[in-house]
This record gives sequence, structure tokens and C-alpha cells, in this order.
Amino acid sequence: MTLPNFDGTLKKYARLIAETGVNVQKGQSVVLQISVDQAPLARLITEEAYKLGAGEVIVQWNDDIVQREFLLHADEKYLENIPQHKIDQTDDWIAKGASRISVVSANPDALSGVDANRVATFQSASGKALANLSYAGTTISGMKFTFKDGKVIDFSAEQGEEVLAKLLETDEGARHLGEVALVPDPSPISQSGIIFYNTLFDENASNHLAFGSAYAFNLQGGTEMSEEELKEAGLNRSHTHVDFMVGSDQMDIDGIREDGTRVPIFRNGDWA
Repeated sequence: MTLPNFDGTLKKYARLIAETGVNVQKGQSVVLQISVDQAPLARLITEEAYKLGAGEVIVQWNDDIVQREFLLHADEKYLENIPQHKIDQTDDWIAKGASRISVVSANPDALSGVDANRVATFQSASGKALANLSYAGTTISGMKFTFKDGKVIDFSAEQGEEVLAKLLETDEGARHLGEVALVPDPSPISQSGIIFYNTLFDENASNHLAFGSAYAFNLQGGTEMSEEELKEAGLNRSHTHVDFMVGSDQMDIDGIREDGTRVPIFRNGDWA
């Protein structure tokens, strides 16, 4: 099914992304990461970015099938080590102050059946070399966690448990929380009834927790601190940050004061 005036709407969307989403400036470098399946949108975003005065638009194509074949068959050494030229490229973009546009349309089960050890190895190497990347490629559902002293000591999942295990083994910080966010069930995305299999959308439909690194901006002056200083200040540090959703229209949440008294926060999935 094609929506009415789809091409015109797509062009408006491309303009919105370039003009409002990243606010392309004259002479600025723009990095667009997008799937080969979305070539028409990539061309439109590139066109709009140049109209706004971009100095260059660098398109990085990705392909679920190619990535799956790489993870299935590539030599282990290529999973364990990110080429220096990719690291240098990322550093160059940062030095230029490039704007980054990432269009995500991946199949959430694209890596289903791929050896979880190989996926974990590659994700870990990528996280260390190129900054945090989402842990994707396999749907994980029906999760249960047991915490003690702020650390996951036991877990299970109805689907994707092996992949979840590798995620939690990324490093010491991966077994601790880096984010706790409360989102009321009446939010527009929740009411749409759609699961996007994209954290940036789905986290706005539900309360969610994240294993791994906490955001430096949570601390006053945190964005200017080194990794060691953030760790000393009590901020959880990790090479990963992966959100998972826990909300519903039946969820009640209480805050517990130091004296043990309870304060209602959520009732039936909404603010009390």
C-alpha cells in the first residue's frame, strides 16, 4: 500500500531532517548513515543538505544481508579489530564538527541465528573503537532480571537469551543500570500500538531501563570530565548502553523515602 502523495511527503520529510533535525549550516560536513533499501530517501536528504549549504555530504550505506554474511563467515580477527582507517575517519568527522544523520530501518531479526559470541565480539570491538552502538540484530523478549546491590546477578529471556547473556558480559558496567526513565502509557507512540523495533521510537512509548553507560550530562560539569573522573563520581561506565521497555497501562510505581514511607509516582501507567 502506497500512501497518497508519498513522493511529495518523502521530500518534505527529507527537508525536515536536514533543516530542522540537524540544522545543516553553510560549509558543514554531513554524514548520512542509511540502508541501501532507503536509497530514494538518501538522495532526497543529500539534495536538501546541499541546498542548505552543506560543504559535503558523506553517505555510508548499510545492508542487513551483507552484515549478516559478514558476521556468519568473516575471520575472527576482523570481528575483534576495527580497522584504524574507520577510527581515523570518525575522529576526522568529530574534528570537523560534522552533523550525523542516522536513518534506521533494519529488520529486528536480521541476525537471528548468528552465533551470539561472534555478534558480541564485533559489538564490543565496535563499542570500544567507535563509541556506543546499539545492540541489535536479534529480538530479545520476555526478560527477567534479579538485582543485588545494583548489579544483575541472574536473568532469563523467553527469546534471545544467549544474545542477552553476551550483552551482559560486555564489561563490568554492562550488568549495572545507566538509565531509568519514566514515560506515561498515554504517550502518542504508545497509543499508536506500533512496535517500531527501534529504541529511539519505542523508548518514547514506555518506561524503560538501560544497561551500561550513564550519560555524562547527568552530572554538573560531567561533559567536561574524563572517563576516570566520571567513574570516581559514581557514574556507571561501559562500552554499551542498551535500553529495554518495561511499561504498561497496569504499572504502578512508588518512590520510597529514606524513612521508608512511600510516595505514589505512577498509577495504572500514568502519573499519580
